[in-house]
Amino acid sequence: MLALLLSAVAQQGATTPGLTVWVWDVSGILTRMPKVAEGQTPNAYYVASTVDLVDFIPSADGGIRDTFVGRAFGWLRVPTSGSYSFRLTCDDGAKLLLDGKLVLDTEWGEGFVIDGLVELTAGTHAIEVPFYENGGRFYLKLEWKRPGSSSYEVVPESALVTEAGQTFVTSPGDKRWFFEEDPRRPGDGREPAGVHPAFDLQTFRPPTFTPAVGGLCFLKDGRLAVCTWDQVGAVYILGNLDKGPEDVTVQTFAQGLGEPLGIAEVDGQIYVTQKQELTRLVDVDGDGRADRFEAVASGWPASQNYHEFTFNLVHRDGFFYIATSVPLRGGWTYYNPGTSRAYPVPGVQGSVLKINPRDGSWSVFASGLRTPNGMGIGPFGEMYVCDNQGSWLPSSRMNVVREGGFYGHEDTPDGKHAIDPPVVWFPQGEIGNSPSQPVLVPSGVFAGQLLVGDVTHGGVKRVFVEKVDGVYQGALFRFTQGIEAGVNRLVWGPDGALYVGGVGSNGNWNHQNNRFGLQRLVPNGGSAFEMLRVESRAGGFLVTFTAPFDVASVADWEVMQYRYQPSEFYGGPKLDLQRLSVGAVRAVGSSSVFLPIAGLKEGHVVHLRALGLKSAAGAEMWATECWFTLNKVPKAPSSALRMSSQPGLPRERK
Repeated sequence: MLALLLSAVAQQGATTPGLTVWVWDVSGILTRMPKVAEGQTPNAYYVASTVDLVDFIPSADGGIRDTFVGRAFGWLRVPTSGSYSFRLTCDDGAKLLLDGKLVLDTEWGEGFVIDGLVELTAGTHAIEVPFYENGGRFYLKLEWKRPGSSSYEVVPESALVTEAGQTFVTSPGDKRWFFEEDPRRPGDGREPAGVHPAFDLQTFRPPTFTPAVGGLCFLKDGRLAVCTWDQVGAVYILGNLDKGPEDVTVQTFAQGLGEPLGIAEVDGQIYVTQKQELTRLVDVDGDGRADRFEAVASGWPASQNYHEFTFNLVHRDGFFYIATSVPLRGGWTYYNPGTSRAYPVPGVQGSVLKINPRDGSWSVFASGLRTPNGMGIGPFGEMYVCDNQGSWLPSSRMNVVREGGFYGHEDTPDGKHAIDPPVVWFPQGEIGNSPSQPVLVPSGVFAGQLLVGDVTHGGVKRVFVEKVDGVYQGALFRFTQGIEAGVNRLVWGPDGALYVGGVGSNGNWNHQNNRFGLQRLVPNGGSAFEMLRVESRAGGFLVTFTAPFDVASVADWEVMQYRYQPSEFYGGPKLDLQRLSVGAVRAVGSSSVFLPIAGLKEGHVVHLRALGLKSAAGAEMWATECWFTLNKVPKAPSSALRMSSQPGLPRERK
């Protein structure tokens, strides 16, 4: 996988001297090279000029000194063909891979040092150096002896290159690791293995059509419009979707657009979101290509910073809604306490904008967002927007957008805004890294719930929403994996299938190193045994399953709660982490249970994990976990438990 990523980037030619270094902070005793569970953002991420690291790994929280796992990777530039001797030194352990092949492993030698001779051709070779540190003094050094040389030297910066323009995405806290094979089964403490049993996955796009999807929408004639987040900046229209990939037609409707990250058809006209413009694409002569690009609205300020995007396109009640992101410097915001702005464009970055298409006027509808790459309509017509972890966002979150709302990302030095709580937090590396577009499930057992894509964690997540004392909150579940790329956009088709658009970029902003994708999830009538919804109650939670449960297996649960605190640092740790005890579990009918839990606190995430629970038919759970964002504890006593007449839909309670 890594070799494929490096090869792809090398072809683009965007490189810089040195090697990329990722390091994950862990706990425990590391007696040999461990593996880090997939999907977890590193604690440290930077470019090192050489592989000559001593004592500690630099990070935003002061450095990592003991019990960590890392890798340095990029390309090795070999000046001339010949025999090269390499020496790898590391306390406690490291490996050297060239072009994906293991060359050296310090565990083969003695005293943390290993030497070896390699025949290399002149040119560029993929290089990777995995390493780990258990305790004591840390050092890692990669040296070589060139053909004709009599002594070793540290491989110089001039011989090392890596991907340019990386955004250094990190998160704090210990990461999960293991030796050999992951001890947790899929769906229990890790992502499910493959596609949800209720769907069949189909790759319907022609093999030569490889879109990095910035937006999806269906036209009234049943064709699919796709805009792409790439150098072409195109809108394609796909037809014959009921046929095989070889018969699907792909027509270029427009190209040359600047980062088209939202698309919609309204009254027979196609609209796209560009970096600083909402554009109507008009096919004047009816030949299937746009002849005129009309600026419906424009003028919101943006700088030259790469991270100032304009995302999404939602049409509601005669208005369009889009969202803007903030500029970054090395992944960090420019808006930190006590600092001045780096760009003279205040008041618009990190906002939802409301656009009147009749006169082109626009205004800030809501603010306090960082990277709001995903917006949709919820069960009662409210707008939802997902935002990505970073400065001022200790983890990613989903918000209900209200006019005048503020969602946590500060844009002033004082940092004292009152913050609207999220509907759900996405704990980083556990259930989400870069959540994208939410879509409402229109029918079936999950009707009224939201499905949400994720670009780097991959797959689709599921959210059940409730409203308590006027405040939204909800339960977050794993749903499906198996998608060919990180999920950026979702749309339901007229055929009842969920169409999934993939995307990926540099650094670790991609899923399994893939950068494009277009597939669909087709309902097949199947089902899985899982939590249908989790609802808050005074003194605990009501958990409803998709099928009757085995009474003998329902009593054992693991429950943790914690909170997040926004700060100017990139991401943030779980605070006040606390294990909670579950009282006597009480059955409510054959498919629901009440979990009495003392000590639940508002403003916390409650992690529920069912241990060994099975259906009455003996099936294991598809996914055993729920992350509940508890903004308000209901006042009604738990004795008032009753089943909802509409299983998927949220309800408002006191």
